[in-house]
Amino acid sequence: MTCAGEEVHLVSWTRYSAERFGKIYGTVVRPAIAVATVEAAEPGYLDLVRSTRCDADGRFAFNGLADGAYFVQTVVSWETVSSGSQGGAVMAPVSVADGATAKVVVSP
Repeated sequence: MTCAGEEVHLVSWTRYSAERFGKIYGTVVRPAIAVATVEAAEPGYLDLVRSTRCDADGRFAFNGLADGAYFVQTVVSWETVSSGSQGGAVMAPVSVADGATAKVVVSP
């Protein structure tokens, strides 16, 4: 399972983003795969989203973050012998504090 080459989005935890992620993923407290789609985001929401790409090994980084809670969202894919290519949108909540590095596994 990997996000290699996919965009990764970092979204600050706000009342609106928590409600939105809760609708999409069915939870905001643990890593999850998308279970629903929602309407377009309210104006200005996407201006607050930071993005990067997963490298070939599925790693990514966001530097210079303020202390706080965030959602990390990306798309993962994998191959199975019986079903072929599978995957979907996944997210994980993450908190950063005191300039520490947070390691996140974005996998359901």
